[in-house]
Amino acid sequence: MFADCLICGAPVAKFIDGRSSPPLPEWMRCFRAVYSTLDEWDSASLSGVGEAEYYSHHIPYEASMGTGVARRDPGSPMVWLDPLRFSFSKSCRRGYGPPPVWGFIFHCSCWDLFSANCLSHGLTVDIQDLFHVCRSQPISISAIDWGHKYGSICDREREQGTLYVGEEAPFLLTQQICDMGKLDPFDIPTFKEIFHSQRNQDAGILDLQSRPSEQPAKLDSFSSLPREILSQIVCMVGSMDVLNLRLASRTYSSMPLPDRFWRSRFELGGEFEDVGEVAFRVMSPGSWKSMYNGMRLIESSPEIGNLKRVWKHTNQLRGLLQQREQAGYCHGTTVRSFFEPDAQAMDMDWVTASGNLLEHKGQGAFKEGSMALWCRAVTMPATCGAVSISYATILEKTYISGIKIDRINKEQIKLGFIHPEQEAIPDWGNDKGGQEKLAGFHLAIDARGIRGIRILSASGSLSAWVGDYRGIARRNLVLSSSELVAIGHIKAGFDALKLVSLSIAGSEVGATSSQMTGRDTQLWYPEPPRLGLQALGPLHPDLPPKPNHIPWSRAIFGGQNGDFTGGLVEIVFWATAIRFEGILCIHGVEFRFNSFVDGSDSVVLGKRFDPDAENIYVSSLTLDPTAGERIIQIEAAYDIDVLQGFTIETNLGRRKEFIPFPNHLDPVTTVWDVFQPSNGTIVGMFGAFGAWGRRSGLRSIGVIVDEDPRSS
Repeated sequence: MFADCLICGAPVAKFIDGRSSPPLPEWMRCFRAVYSTLDEWDSASLSGVGEAEYYSHHIPYEASMGTGVARRDPGSPMVWLDPLRFSFSKSCRRGYGPPPVWGFIFHCSCWDLFSANCLSHGLTVDIQDLFHVCRSQPISISAIDWGHKYGSICDREREQGTLYVGEEAPFLLTQQICDMGKLDPFDIPTFKEIFHSQRNQDAGILDLQSRPSEQPAKLDSFSSLPREILSQIVCMVGSMDVLNLRLASRTYSSMPLPDRFWRSRFELGGEFEDVGEVAFRVMSPGSWKSMYNGMRLIESSPEIGNLKRVWKHTNQLRGLLQQREQAGYCHGTTVRSFFEPDAQAMDMDWVTASGNLLEHKGQGAFKEGSMALWCRAVTMPATCGAVSISYATILEKTYISGIKIDRINKEQIKLGFIHPEQEAIPDWGNDKGGQEKLAGFHLAIDARGIRGIRILSASGSLSAWVGDYRGIARRNLVLSSSELVAIGHIKAGFDALKLVSLSIAGSEVGATSSQMTGRDTQLWYPEPPRLGLQALGPLHPDLPPKPNHIPWSRAIFGGQNGDFTGGLVEIVFWATAIRFEGILCIHGVEFRFNSFVDGSDSVVLGKRFDPDAENIYVSSLTLDPTAGERIIQIEAAYDIDVLQGFTIETNLGRRKEFIPFPNHLDPVTTVWDVFQPSNGTIVGMFGAFGAWGRRSGLRSIGVIVDEDPRSS
């Protein structure tokens, strides 16, 4: 199978378009792997130099592999490697499944650059930690999906701005690679040319010598400092700051810049930090000024651009490894799971929240979302002290990694990965909610894990948020929708860096209520409806269920609480529709008010109207709030599970159809989902958005009802 380098994203192969095409550069065929054998998850190793062909990858045999591995040829010192394994079901362990040796691959050049990066930061690469970090990422097509695009090497099916909440865009399937990606990041001939050329000695790209300062010597604060201190100062600041310093200080303007200064431009914190490790390979004492001036000439070249791109990704991977090393042990009692089948089971009435989590049921493949490598649990104390939340930073996003609970007797309960330097105690304001039992959590969740958390106490107090929560789908994790029930046990799933699922159970069997409502069992965006608002739908039994990781997006008329529904004056529906192809994409429904409510004169379900979109269909309904007009019924039309639109009926007997292709509805296959609450008032709509096939947009809808008779 095809496989790409997990650092640079370029193919690890000899050919890319078939054996008739020109071979790839030699450096792209040479690789190393972090690998394991069969189900030995905790016995990762670093391979010797491997060989890549068109569809196959081979690494040198090691005695630790055992005797059952598949060799390239009988008696060959090379064995088959299954790169980027994404399925772990039992059927993949024998017969025609992948070879038993599997792992993740780097170009040798990228591995050398990564190792140099780690060494420069005082980090020794732990192969087992690296293996766990890699297997915590989904596999998309032929590459590890870290969440970025490998700096232009790969692309995605949809851009970030076109995604709906809860979605991830997979990589595009392509075998093409830009010329930049074929350049060896660890062997750059231009460096050698600069080193052997004297033309750069006086290139004058950045005139750091400057003109003599006109400042009187007696006013120069630096004049009393020894030369050693002056030299250390210039080595610690940026080049432009040094230029300004030499313009402002007579002492500095007359002092020659030491060779140590020029070298520091290539060290950590210097402007050429990202090319320093390669530069060090070809340099000798006394030539750093020449290299600096030369770099100013070639820094926009494709070779340097590619090196900077790869160095950025080595920085990101090294940062993940450092966080993994700092956290160390995954705390808690081990609970039986797919990857730890010999542990003790913990059978309870668990209520669980997660993003797009691979459950390992059937033949699931890890191609998106998250996967739990370990499952840990703790039993809650009778009374809790302070609760601390640890977090990890992954591609500039915050994810929760662990929970620490203080007992009254000063002992601590730890769950997951604890980061002493990345830890926060939730703020309870003037409330003492942190000194009693816990009743649940409010969570901010994306496809890859839990981004933010706040704590619900048994008395109903809520802490402030820890982590990221703005613009992220949220979920209430409680044991009952009708009363506050104290948590007796917490169970959590973790990958190598973060919390990917969180479960709670009561102290006694049956503590979990069977009357849980959608408000407390579903992901919501921007947040779940308030207590007292009921979510209805979809109701028809023939409609397929919504994937759990796709949130319900909601729009409540007249403010967050639905208290000002009398101000709703217009409903605007917009979609893109290709009539002859039968493709309909419902993008948004806007509800407009006759005054500002919560700082806005409208609220939108989905996306706001885009006048630049093609094949636009727009329809609207104007309401008369002076006559008390309001919505009393909504009917959604589905044809072969695809939402075709809906109709709205008001209490004044008016009916509006928001269905772009009403003549396309097949009476045999069309399903009508009707919302006409007998008690309460419709105060909002909610829906699930996403992409499927050539369509994207609203997939299903429901209504939000205020059961308070005052709003009827």
